[in-house]
Amino acid sequence: MARTQQLIAGRFQVEREVGRGAVGIVFRAFDTVSQRRVALKIIAAGESDPGERTRLLQEGKILSELDHPGIVQVVAYGALDSSYTAALGRKFDEGTPFIAMEWLEGEDLLTRQLRAALTMRQALDIARQVAFALAAAHDAGVVHRDIKPSNIFVLSSRFPDPDSPPVSTRTTRRTRDDGEPVPEQLTSKLVDFGVATSRDMRLTGNDIFVGTPAYMAPEQARGDAIADARSDIYSLGATLFELLTGRPPHIGSNSIATIALLATTPAPRLSELLLDVPEALEELVARMLMSEREHRPTSSREVALELDALCRDPSVPEVARALATSTEPPPMNTRLVTTLVALQVGSRKEQRLQLLERLRERGADALPLGTDSIVAHLGMRQSHGDEATNALDLGRWLAELGACVGVSTGRTRLDRVKSAGDVVDRASALARKAGEANLLCDGTTKDLDKGFFQFDPVPGGHFKVGARAKPEGRKTEQFIGREAELINALAQYERCVDDGTPIIVTISGPPGIGKSRLGREFVNRITTRDEPPLLVRVRCESFGRAQALGVATDALRAMLGLPKGASLEQVEQALRVRKLRSGDSTLLSRLLANQPFDDGLDPRGARDSLYLSMTELALGAASSGTCVLLFEDAQWSDPESISWIEHLLGRATNLPLFVMMVMRPGFWRDQGQRFVGRDHVRIDLRPMSKKATREIARAIIGEGADEAVLNRVAEQAAGSPLFAEELARVIAAGKDVTTAATIEAAIQVSLDALDDATREAVVRMSVLGLSVWDSGISAVGVADADGALKKLIAAELLVEHGASRFAGTREFLFKHALVRDVAYASANEELRKQIHAAAAAWLANMGEDAATVAQHFDLGAQQEKAAVYWETAARRALATNSLGEAVKMAERSLMFATDKPTAFGRAVLLDEAHSRLDAKSSERKEAIDAMAENVFDEESEIRSLGARVRYDYVLGAGFDVEARLIQCRDRAATLGLVEEEARCSASLANLYAYAGQLDLAERETRVLLDLTERRSIDWAAVDAWQALAVVRQTQGQLGAALDARRNAARAAKSAGLQEREAMLITNVGFALTTIGARHEALHQLEAGLAKASAIGSPGTVRNAQMNLLCWAATFGPDSRLDGALTEPRTSADEATVAWFHKDRVTLGTLFYRGCELLRTDGAGNIPRARSLLKTATEAYRASQNRDVLPVALGFWAEAERRFGNSDQAIELACEAARLVESGAPSLLNEASIYLTLHDAYVDIGDLKSARDAIQRAVPHLERRLKGLEGTPYARAFLVNLPHNAGLLAAAEAYGCVTKPIEQVLALPLSES
Repeated sequence: MARTQQLIAGRFQVEREVGRGAVGIVFRAFDTVSQRRVALKIIAAGESDPGERTRLLQEGKILSELDHPGIVQVVAYGALDSSYTAALGRKFDEGTPFIAMEWLEGEDLLTRQLRAALTMRQALDIARQVAFALAAAHDAGVVHRDIKPSNIFVLSSRFPDPDSPPVSTRTTRRTRDDGEPVPEQLTSKLVDFGVATSRDMRLTGNDIFVGTPAYMAPEQARGDAIADARSDIYSLGATLFELLTGRPPHIGSNSIATIALLATTPAPRLSELLLDVPEALEELVARMLMSEREHRPTSSREVALELDALCRDPSVPEVARALATSTEPPPMNTRLVTTLVALQVGSRKEQRLQLLERLRERGADALPLGTDSIVAHLGMRQSHGDEATNALDLGRWLAELGACVGVSTGRTRLDRVKSAGDVVDRASALARKAGEANLLCDGTTKDLDKGFFQFDPVPGGHFKVGARAKPEGRKTEQFIGREAELINALAQYERCVDDGTPIIVTISGPPGIGKSRLGREFVNRITTRDEPPLLVRVRCESFGRAQALGVATDALRAMLGLPKGASLEQVEQALRVRKLRSGDSTLLSRLLANQPFDDGLDPRGARDSLYLSMTELALGAASSGTCVLLFEDAQWSDPESISWIEHLLGRATNLPLFVMMVMRPGFWRDQGQRFVGRDHVRIDLRPMSKKATREIARAIIGEGADEAVLNRVAEQAAGSPLFAEELARVIAAGKDVTTAATIEAAIQVSLDALDDATREAVVRMSVLGLSVWDSGISAVGVADADGALKKLIAAELLVEHGASRFAGTREFLFKHALVRDVAYASANEELRKQIHAAAAAWLANMGEDAATVAQHFDLGAQQEKAAVYWETAARRALATNSLGEAVKMAERSLMFATDKPTAFGRAVLLDEAHSRLDAKSSERKEAIDAMAENVFDEESEIRSLGARVRYDYVLGAGFDVEARLIQCRDRAATLGLVEEEARCSASLANLYAYAGQLDLAERETRVLLDLTERRSIDWAAVDAWQALAVVRQTQGQLGAALDARRNAARAAKSAGLQEREAMLITNVGFALTTIGARHEALHQLEAGLAKASAIGSPGTVRNAQMNLLCWAATFGPDSRLDGALTEPRTSADEATVAWFHKDRVTLGTLFYRGCELLRTDGAGNIPRARSLLKTATEAYRASQNRDVLPVALGFWAEAERRFGNSDQAIELACEAARLVESGAPSLLNEASIYLTLHDAYVDIGDLKSARDAIQRAVPHLERRLKGLEGTPYARAFLVNLPHNAGLLAAAEAYGCVTKPIEQVLALPLSES
């Protein structure tokens, strides 16, 4: 290969970048001294702390002292003797540390395990090799301290093709006889000694706590001992455990949680997860994972010899089978455990021992964590009911000592083989969030406290714990019942029916407060009337939140009378009856039938088309009579469905559409700005009165209930009707209500009263969600589904739904979400995985949404199956414009791709989602990197290179962007990759147009138009005409530029890109406004606004409103526009006293509002205009919006002049004139600048300068006029635009009207 001349460290020639971390970059390089390839790692300048630089040099020193075939060999290390600039423009300064190691051709063990899991024998062989390598390192006095799969490099005897390079520069490739399969031989290399220590290196305090949490030895996690060889043995044991079982011994949701688990709980044994485990292997791994290092093997060589013996043992199976699911259900006995995590406490060993002793005296299982932290469990051994209060008391004490403390409560298995898992995760997350000297707890802990402490809510649903509450502060405050709320909801319904007004009523409150009961009563009242409405009832599921438009499609299917699993033919037949005129009925059919969209679909236009057809379908239902949409548990609805509901309400003018949404308060925390501008009535439920809760209990217990008992229920229920019901059932069952301290505990008592088979059935069916189905219950392992359903209905835990979402099934609902939550919490992790996997398979077969199926497969630990459904869901999210969800789902699908073609396709999907969400985001680069890593043929290589160069172009970064775009375009054309060719050509057209290379830009537009014509790449014509509009505008051909914009709008319509069409129609209206075509401009602007509103595109609506405000500022107010302009006018007026976004539309709204105020009479208008124009102009200057800056300065100058500041007006107008006269681009007509300059000079009596200002203006006017030659707009440009008319009047007075202008003014009206 060709090599450049510049060498690093005088010997290394960089070939290409192969990896990049947080602080370092790895290159493949050629060593001119040893004549072999090396991996060259360099610390990136300015991106690392001194510690990182020191560690790299330390790694080089340590590796240079080790010589073992199982340890990567260092070739050289040191600091650069001169600066070096890499191919991508990255500079490395003199003195930058580097290390060069032998080049390894293969993959790290983590990547290999994800791609193709090792057999048991392969895992043992790899562990044996690593153990011998560690023995050599330990003999040399070196402790690695970070053994994990990603630090073990695997070299394979198999290669993808005959031309593959050797696996290592220290080995040669074996030959083999053709046709003779040779078992894959794996060789390991231990790498990354960056945190290793040796005998001659002294540890600092900060060096004690290093390593990777999932593989870290307990003594490292606790921070109570310096890592030694036995710590490496533990880490090797954890790695081997994962290779055999597919998971590390301890797993937490974050590093602190993982560390807490391994510091406080023993590792599971292999036999808990696998069958056929040789006894010698199980005992060896168990000894390697002993919590106390004194009980581990004494040396790595001892481990290596035992592993070697196992490798030679013919009785060791090739593959270990996962532990089969027992016919007996796994143990389900659980207990509430409260966990406390304290960070930054007890930095001195003696102090921390004293703290631990006090915690243990209070009954806590407490252990040190790291160097300055503590974890403690209360209730693990025995529960007394006061664990939450005790934990909060201890947490307050630790917080007063300066600690960051988190407390969480949750269920854990009583056999204590498994840790508290999620509870530790939550407590550690709360501790990190708390900050110094603060205590945070979760909602469960707060509820169990029974009012002993004061709590303040914080974002995320957590609580800051304050001082102990005064006794009187724990009394329950009385509130009224639900009749008033019901009357309010019914009154809104009456208003909707009588006035034909679309209304939304939201009912929110915490679990158990009576939301669902209120909703049911409302439905009963309206459906028993003489003229009942069309009722569409949708119950949202937590599993469905990721499915874009999932809730909306459930509602539309219900309107059509279709089940969720309806076939495509059934949906098409139902839609044919409706005879939809808007949007694409084929696209809507596939959405409602839950079918993937066609591969050729352009997702950029799909969402707009869907909105049109979905909205027409819903409005058609409301046109036939009152239509009620009821969404229960709406806190779990997907955001795109909520956006569509908002849009639907806005489009249902004069129609009786009534929407009711029932949700928990968390909905408003996440989406607090919803339904602004809609007729929205919000009902927030408060605790019920004691009288009401007494009556609820009386109805269940019976009329003969003891008043004292009823009072106790009312007191304990604390205003929760559901809690009152559950307490009453506890009493009716002859039990003491003191056993049910919380609503969850009361529900648990009801579940415990069931027989074993029914209790197991309710636990199993809870995995399905809030809704369950008879055949689905059987699928998840309930033997007697009918019997279990009858018993649960009799116990009032389930109710049957009138209609089922799935054809051929009966649907049942948990009476309350909390019942389902408590039942689900009773299942242990293994049981949940088993049932989720079964539920996923059944739901997929029934036609459930892809995102819901994917979540169940994920929770069932079947990630590869989940990834297939995540990909489908991501494509749907992309088509429905749910870009954030599309990114998350595409990332998830990519993570578990099983081969390069699949991974490449998913990386392309991820890049598309990122490019539409934010084309410049750094996250998009990760998607493009993933494309590059998974290139598998020439076509994928070109697509990867094209994505990379287009990303560089939008960033304005990279090297040789033009040349790379041309190369990708030409290679794509050769291979027939027309989409890729068009994308590169579109980027080139824009690059040339904005760089002033107009001939080249025009050439690329011809390429794009040709692709549209010959290859049906419809979107390419849109980009072509838009680029051509820029070219013509820059050339001063205003008429041709206007024609190009019109053609772009037509092309967008033809391509089905409705959002772009609306934007382009609006832009045509703006262009017509700037040339004085008053009536035609207004027609286009109103058409663009109507289109944007119809497709529910808020950004496009804002753009249209801004341009409509420009029209009003140019031609004067029109009362017909007041409705459309109320919002932008109000937002502009408020922006003068508040912070505002400085995007182009917001600044344009401020600017045009200022211009409008400047030309209208009214008290205070001039000061307001002056403030707005100053704000907008300064923001334009700061944000480099140079094309509007000159005219913005001119209008600000006019405001200052009319405010009495003629001198400042002259200063601002002169600045604006200098800009345009020096060639600065100006999107807007320059006449306003010179007219203001003229008037300001007149104000101060400088008539000579005033005349000069008019004379300077005339050439600019002529230039714009010339661009309108051959169009009917020339005369309108001169006489309809107020500033042009004013400028001409002054020019005529001074006698400086030129002949071209006179000729245009003399044209008859028909020619102007």
